[in-house]
Amino acid sequence: MTNPDNDIKAAHDFIEIAGISILNTTSADLLSILKLRRQQAKKSILLFANSNFVVNCRSLFQPSASNIQNVLIANDGVALDIASKIIHHKTFSENLNGTDFSPFFLLGYPEQLNIFLLGAKPEVVLKAKEYVTLHFPKHKVVGVQDGYFDHEKSAEIVTKINTANTDILLVAMGNPIQEKWILTNQNRITVPYIFGVGALFDFWSGNKIRAPMLIQKLRLEWLFRLCQEPRRLLRRYSIDIIKFLYIAIKER
Repeated sequence: MTNPDNDIKAAHDFIEIAGISILNTTSADLLSILKLRRQQAKKSILLFANSNFVVNCRSLFQPSASNIQNVLIANDGVALDIASKIIHHKTFSENLNGTDFSPFFLLGYPEQLNIFLLGAKPEVVLKAKEYVTLHFPKHKVVGVQDGYFDHEKSAEIVTKINTANTDILLVAMGNPIQEKWILTNQNRITVPYIFGVGALFDFWSGNKIRAPMLIQKLRLEWLFRLCQEPRRLLRRYSIDIIKFLYIAIKER
């Protein structure tokens, strides 16, 4: 089970799915939690758990795992709600994901933040930088690095992040790669906020198109993405969904 700080566990509701403690909260409350943690000089690693995350990353968050004290996990997707309803007879307060919460966080944060973008293809991360500069002018992009680097040279990337005086590191490598990289390197990264954001840079760059708002509200964005990338996502939204529900119900 993940082990967030005791003060967070005492003050907020968590729903456990497959051994992972997932915050049951809203965007506004999560923003407040993150601002308070920085005031308390605590590092915050924010990850977003969808069904694919649970299937591929749950081994990283078992009781024997180390270096997960600063990790907060939010819920992402209708599959988490279904599992929570089956296991705990309740659903999450709000659907959270890196694509929506990251801009909410940047727009709602009262102070300027130095942002470092890590992940995606070289041309994608550069276009994502342009998007941030245009849409979040209060903040500053202090560095970019595509995700196609030799992970044996991660120490060099970490040095680049730290020397840029980064306040928030957005890591967009997809799971489980981004989660493994963050947990492996977190003790060397001197950054208050580290977010695992999946396909966010693809959306910011225009490389991928988000579902229309009506489809998002109907909780069918997964179907829209499947229609866009059937070969890549078919397994995730078929076999892996079944595997996720089996794991979640089995381990309740």
